[in-house]
Amino acid sequence: SDGMEDEVEDEDGIPMVSSSSGELRFFLVGQPHTDAELEDALPLLSGVAPPRRKAAKEADLVLPVGSTADLLLPPEHHPNLLTIGSFLNCFSRQLELQPPQVGLNELDAALGGCHTTRLAIQVHSALMRLLYEGAGGANALSRSHPALAYSMRRLSPLTWQEALAEMLLKHAGEREEQDDRSPDVARAVQCLCAHEYHELPPCERVLVLRLLTARAMRLSRLRGVLERRAEWIEAHPWDWGAARLLGKLQSWPMYRQLRWEPLGRDGQGRAYWLLHGVLWIQSPPQQESGGPSAQPAFRSQGGEVRRYELLSEVEEVVRILAQAQNLPEQRIHFTLSRLLSAGVLEKERLARLEAEEDMESSPDVEACFPASDAVPGSGIPCCFTGRRNRLAVYDIMRHLEGSAANSSEGKIPGMELCCYLLLHLASQMPGQVLVGGWSDVKAVWENAVKQAKSAQQVAPLLLQLESAVERDAFGRRWTLPPFSPDDILSTLTPKPRGRPPWEATAASANEAAGATSSDRGRAGRGGRG
Repeated sequence: SDGMEDEVEDEDGIPMVSSSSGELRFFLVGQPHTDAELEDALPLLSGVAPPRRKAAKEADLVLPVGSTADLLLPPEHHPNLLTIGSFLNCFSRQLELQPPQVGLNELDAALGGCHTTRLAIQVHSALMRLLYEGAGGANALSRSHPALAYSMRRLSPLTWQEALAEMLLKHAGEREEQDDRSPDVARAVQCLCAHEYHELPPCERVLVLRLLTARAMRLSRLRGVLERRAEWIEAHPWDWGAARLLGKLQSWPMYRQLRWEPLGRDGQGRAYWLLHGVLWIQSPPQQESGGPSAQPAFRSQGGEVRRYELLSEVEEVVRILAQAQNLPEQRIHFTLSRLLSAGVLEKERLARLEAEEDMESSPDVEACFPASDAVPGSGIPCCFTGRRNRLAVYDIMRHLEGSAANSSEGKIPGMELCCYLLLHLASQMPGQVLVGGWSDVKAVWENAVKQAKSAQQVAPLLLQLESAVERDAFGRRWTLPPFSPDDILSTLTPKPRGRPPWEATAASANEAAGATSSDRGRAGRGGRG
């Protein structure tokens, strides 16, 4: 009625509306609960716990085990998993992450798995871009840190490890944090320069990512985002604490909230977290008996984390909490039971499973290896998208780099990419440049490349292919007889304009010899004159 348009999000994810005059202002969300729902929550908000029929001692409140064993990170890094996941989800819009919601399962696979996942590449690249821009970009770092500036200019899914190593070296030289110069960081830099990211131990992967997130939190850009969020939240007239207790804010995107708030803490100090339909229960920190030296770098507050993905597991937790007499447990039970009855957990669980199915339906790298009868210039299935592309040998690496940057593939294993590239190079080599016995071992060689899992296995196969190539295959003789224009190479390489190269070379030599003789004659006549 007042000429306001529909709700839109600004670049920081804050809801805004534009008036007819073009003025932007906060879009205020209406009260998410009814007055009747607020009446039900008032006793818990006022601190008066309603009586329960069956009392249970605090020690009897034993929760189910959950699926903790499925996590790849060791228990001492479970708190870091929550801390990093909270940061990435809260600032996913500023980091331009796609999709904007980062699941803890995917983050656990990136930090503790045996593959370099797409999420690991995307998160590190986004954080490095943010820190690079915050430091002034190329104008400020071209002289002080030229190697970092060069690496960031050519940042891609195939070069991000070099940039990450340079970024860590830059931070270590600033001497602002002791952890930036720890031996673990030095080993991480050494491994990034000489090996693959997934060869880093999980503790060093966690340390590197915590260093980047801690540096990013000091940027004025992110602090400004938090201040705007606080202004937007304070502009609402209703009680955010009551809405959170009623389970009305748990489904909101985290980039609209100040922080990732737990559902609560029970009498034993366990924290209950909810993210994307999965319940995470974190035990209180345990006392270390090994002294200060036993504390790992960037140890967060808290202990082991248990994961409850299935609705039956969450319902079992709710059933146990219903027996508690303490107010903290009753508040957690009140929120979880409402979320279950409203179908919020089921809806988010189905959305997560659908996203995982889309990721699994992406073409597998091994299924996209070239056929044994592939010829140069034939359509090649891309290992990321599955689409066939007509590529020359020198375009393959460029195509892989571009496809990796825009792919929805969940994993980008470096060794499989090397094998993929090696097989395509071999399949595109004309038969005339290979020794005669190569056709007898070609099938065995291709099968060995497909099964190779390490650089030690790929290196001898690369040398075997190199030894099978004629010594002068790529020299000047390649364009000379016996390869005549009628040969198959004429359809694969551009024909020289005018005379063939060997005739042109001979004619050029004759012309040069004639020009030299005439020059000498003119010089002689001039001398006699």
